[in-house]
Amino acid sequence: MPKQTQILSKKQIYDLPYSQNLKAVGGLVYIRKISAQSQSWVFKAKCKVCAAEHAVGLGSVFHVTIETARKQSSDLYQRVVLGECLQQTGRNEKLRKKNLQKHAVTFEQAMNEALPQIISELKSDKKKDPSWQNTLEKWAIPYIGNKKVAEITRHDIKELLTQPCTKGDNFWEDMTQTATRVRQRVERIITICIVNHDLDIRNPAAMQSGLKEMLAKPMKLINRNKKSHPKCPVSDAPELARRFLERGDSKSLCLYMLMVTAKRVGEVMRARWPEIDIDRKLWVIPPERLGKNDRVEPFYDPLPEQLIDVLKTLPTFGSDGLLFPNRYGNILKDSSLSARYPSDIEGVPHGLRKTFGTWRKDFTVFAADLGEVQLTHHQGALEETYHESSMVHRRREMMQTYANFLTTGKTKPVKLRRIDQIYK
Repeated sequence: MPKQTQILSKKQIYDLPYSQNLKAVGGLVYIRKISAQSQSWVFKAKCKVCAAEHAVGLGSVFHVTIETARKQSSDLYQRVVLGECLQQTGRNEKLRKKNLQKHAVTFEQAMNEALPQIISELKSDKKKDPSWQNTLEKWAIPYIGNKKVAEITRHDIKELLTQPCTKGDNFWEDMTQTATRVRQRVERIITICIVNHDLDIRNPAAMQSGLKEMLAKPMKLINRNKKSHPKCPVSDAPELARRFLERGDSKSLCLYMLMVTAKRVGEVMRARWPEIDIDRKLWVIPPERLGKNDRVEPFYDPLPEQLIDVLKTLPTFGSDGLLFPNRYGNILKDSSLSARYPSDIEGVPHGLRKTFGTWRKDFTVFAADLGEVQLTHHQGALEETYHESSMVHRRREMMQTYANFLTTGKTKPVKLRRIDQIYK
């Protein structure tokens, strides 16, 4: 039994002096009376488990009556007698509340926490691209946005990936590339959440968590659904180029540059003025923007006279930003270029590369390797090892001939005075 103390009345408790020390008020209850505003009830007893004296707060004297405090003290004393360590119980309760709090993080909250870190790791020309957030908000948030991350299962991820879409009844099978990116982004968000909140769970969006056995192999689906980009017929190419120039807006001129350089859509949309050398009529494309991901050197692309004249008329000429920004100063969207492509002429923007390839093969005698280098296609390991020249001057003659064809409709090879001093 604890040492019995005199039971003080309410008036005696009120008259106690202020002190940092505990004062016994009877019935296993102590009071800590620091000031007129800071007064609280405390239970104190010696622990039978660790043989230390533990003090447990019972609440403020302004909110808890002395009768309630004495009843709580009696209950706590019974737990001490039965061999419970109140200090360890308090630690376990704090840990339980902490676990409940960290397990309560929803996927949408985890996404908002992780996006700044993810965006900061993106290449500089993609930091303003909202596609990361947009794809998650469109495909993932409606299914798992309000779910707690700790409660998301691989069946939830499967349901997300097999939802109906605009191209069919199964997102994973009908839009495989987009669905794969969504899965990878969901996996990244959950991984960051697991690390930040110390969750002891397995990432349900990882293919190794069982999704591999639940979903068809993405590469097989991509190859099955792969369709060739329709090209603009060579006979219609001059008319198409004329329309782009006639319209004169940013998107149309971007399509014109796409046409006369035979580059990929992403390479032209992300082109910046520091890469353009007007005097030498060159476009120096950084290696990370090329389709050849293993390339370590920039690509030197000769620009024809017609394109140089167009570039000089652009509103952004002389700046250090994008050649063809949208109205907000960001990169154009693929869909906006596709929408600007004339509906009465066959083809799509990416198919313009095929138009150039067909023109070179059927209407000229330019060597095949010139066309492959201009299109930045892989040429095979052996050929790339022994053929390291970028053939800038020879490609300049080819691309100037092509630009002349797009202007006049006639293919007449040109011979240019060598102005390049670049050999790779």
